[in-house]
Amino acid sequence: MGLRKRIGVMVPSTNTTFEADFQMVAPRDVTTHGQRLWLTNDAEGEAGMDRMNAEVESGARYLATASVNVVVYGCATGSFYRGPGWDRTSGQPSTRRRRCVTPPSPGGFARTRRRRR
Repeated sequence: MGLRKRIGVMVPSTNTTFEADFQMVAPRDVTTHGQRLWLTNDAEGEAGMDRMNAEVESGARYLATASVNVVVYGCATGSFYRGPGWDRTSGQPSTRRRRCVTPPSPGGFARTRRRRR
């Protein structure tokens, strides 16, 4: 078997499904490596999202130590709570220096995989 590709996945610490979904649909030569971003179940509104997003840069640095090929930010609310285009103007550090994607859902990843076959 050749070298495996590695997907780094950043998710809210309260999320219990995103990593498992990625692992289920990933091809055999792809491994998933998770990084939790602090979020509590009582965190509401912008303050909760701001607190979680404050950890994006350090989370990306931690995933980089695992030599991941791509980083996926698995929180649609955390991406869009400030409106369309905010992610492009916010200066989020991880998106400037690393390949980082925000998929709508792990199902989108599965559809992409099926198309490549």
